[in-house]
Amino acid sequence: MRRYSYLNQKSFKNASQRFIKVLVNNYNAQKVKDIIEALLTEDERIKIGRRIESAQMLNNQSTFREIAKKLKVGFPTISMVERRKREYKKCFELLTKKHAEMKNSHEKKPDLKIAVSKVLFERLK
Repeated sequence: MRRYSYLNQKSFKNASQRFIKVLVNNYNAQKVKDIIEALLTEDERIKIGRRIESAQMLNNQSTFREIAKKLKVGFPTISMVERRKREYKKCFELLTKKHAEMKNSHEKKPDLKIAVSKVLFERLK
């Protein structure tokens, strides 16, 4: 990366590995969320989320125009995601698999807000 040209390969790899180790060693979802919120700006988190959404829409055969319109991203971003999907195929397969698992998990579980509301409503009667 041009921006970090002053770093040698070992320093660059060490910095990247430290970030990965911090996330991997904090299995608790809340801890990972807290770490990500502390380390990444809101803009960075949104960019990552939109890249993941773009990849999922590409998987669903959405056109660049559909993705750009829905997610408000430019064609260069979508093109970059498409290129990285080819370069890092296993990573995007894992993201797709995890998304499907999460979707199925949420479909099987009742909505927590609705469940809590029902319990509270019953107690108020």
